[in-house]
Amino acid sequence: MADQFLSESDYGLLRREKCSNMTDDQFAVFRHAIERFRLDPFANQIYATVRRAKNGKETIVIQTGIDGYRLIADRTGLYAGNDDPTFDKEQNPTKATVSVYKVVGGLRCAYTASARWDQYYPGDVQGMMWKKMPHLMLGKCAEALALRKAFPAELAGLYTTEEMQQADQDQPPSKPAEAPADNKPGPKEEVWNNEIAKAKTINRTIDLWQSASEKIPDPVVLARIKAKITAKLVFLFAQIATSETDITRLTSWGSFIPTCELLTPEQQNTAMQALLAREQELNDVGTMAQTE
Repeated sequence: MADQFLSESDYGLLRREKCSNMTDDQFAVFRHAIERFRLDPFANQIYATVRRAKNGKETIVIQTGIDGYRLIADRTGLYAGNDDPTFDKEQNPTKATVSVYKVVGGLRCAYTASARWDQYYPGDVQGMMWKKMPHLMLGKCAEALALRKAFPAELAGLYTTEEMQQADQDQPPSKPAEAPADNKPGPKEEVWNNEIAKAKTINRTIDLWQSASEKIPDPVVLARIKAKITAKLVFLFAQIATSETDITRLTSWGSFIPTCELLTPEQQNTAMQALLAREQELNDVGTMAQTE
């Protein structure tokens, strides 16, 4: 029997710091997945998302990134690489196809799968990276499908972030929090809303989160304020990814994002990909300037 991947103290920390919103049963499912796939949740190699069905029942979905898929496949000793994605067209691709190779009976065998845009595009709200880097995002989905076809036993029940983004469109709206009788925020809540609107920096926005946690006793109001603060953080990181011109600062923000527990793993992943895309743009500009 393999040694336990994480210690009991690690699981206690994970439960308190990253999974406090889960039920005991949901956390037990996540723990089982960590031990089975042997991926590190503290490095965001694996994480769990609680999703609500239309009937109101909550289920837990275990997710990773494409690098997690490759790592699991490589550990088998049978993974023999993959081809680069091919697309039905270069401009506005609608289908990506990837072949993954596995050693079967001493032979290198291909497992091919295709992903189609209309099945995975998560919509305009979450689709910033899909619009910016359509080949990369669609290619990841196709590679995940091919890897799961080649290694079904090892990857069953585990999905990549890019595959699951479209599922968020089908999430039923959460039950609205109770509001004051006039259906408008009270005067104190309005003050917080104004402060959030005025916040121009990441640090100021995080300070508001910490201050709200200490000063707002009403859990319903606190939940609404925290949701708005998180939305503001996502907006500010998107701004950085489109306007920052200093690669050193981009790298610094890239190191910070994985430690920012105010963001969900999906939000962290989206912000990181946007920053990396911006950094690549700046590097390309610098290379062109040197060659001219």
